[in-house]
Amino acid sequence: MSAKKRVLTFLVEKKGDYVSGGEMARALQVSRNSIWKAVKSLQEEGYAIRAVTNRGYCLEENNVRISREEILSYLHSRAFRLEVCESADSTNSLLKKRAQAGEPEGLVLIAQEQTGGRGRNGRAFFSPKDSGIYMSILLRPSLEFSKAVYLTTCAAAAVAEVLDEFTEEETRIKWVNDIFCRNRKAAGILTEAAVDMEDGKLEYAVLGIGINVFPPAKGWPEDIRESAGAVLDTVDGAWGVRNRIIARILERFWAYYQELPGTGYAESYRRKSMVLGKEILVQKGKETYRGIAVGLDEEFHLEVEREDGNREFLSSGEVHILGIDGT
Repeated sequence: MSAKKRVLTFLVEKKGDYVSGGEMARALQVSRNSIWKAVKSLQEEGYAIRAVTNRGYCLEENNVRISREEILSYLHSRAFRLEVCESADSTNSLLKKRAQAGEPEGLVLIAQEQTGGRGRNGRAFFSPKDSGIYMSILLRPSLEFSKAVYLTTCAAAAVAEVLDEFTEEETRIKWVNDIFCRNRKAAGILTEAAVDMEDGKLEYAVLGIGINVFPPAKGWPEDIRESAGAVLDTVDGAWGVRNRIIARILERFWAYYQELPGTGYAESYRRKSMVLGKEILVQKGKETYRGIAVGLDEEFHLEVEREDGNREFLSSGEVHILGIDGT
């Protein structure tokens, strides 16, 4: 581990307390000049580190920077390999290239921002710097293509459950992959996969998770201003919260993932559904109609009762809750 990473880990462990350069140098067995250079480099990367004469260095308590070292300090599972980058066009796109090159399962790519973040059907996912979580997980599951929805649904359940630990408002899941907080979309899941045509099983899957943790500093874009929301109202007092959320999501998701194709998480997913029992607008291809969401089957198909009384199960398409979801 480099001196810079060791210094950051040391400051993270102190969590807002001052520590002298001499103390760090002795603890890490490096020179004080190495400590100074490491701190300067971290400050240039955006870490809010105060340097006060006769007191030393302190990583500010409101520091919201995503840190690989801090995530690892919270993460108990050894199933993951973490990479954090400053900026990516799309973490899913980058990880798909790694998957195609033979990268093993368990790589997690996290970006401080995305310049071309994507949601379902190619829609843009607004991903400004230092306000959200934008990460992708490379998986090589032993699943048939028909079961790929399990990846999305178990991730949605995991994300919603973990976010409940950080907000007083209970999160809800809008079929099939969106997480809402205070009736606004705060997170989404995008699963992209390749299929082995010989046996119909997944060759790999890239699971993208995008979360609006804080409101963006410059506000929401006009086209999502009425529908987008964040998990937390402010960054004040949110020391390292994104790092803790990432670690908790990885832990919870991995517990569910290891049980697939078992669906022990299904009860939680159904309980958190915000569409069941609601009047919805369904957009399926060129067809649009109203109905009532009445249930979910074992494959997470949404059962919808049309206005004429006929029922059908949706495996794809878009649903909007009338009066809530931008309708």
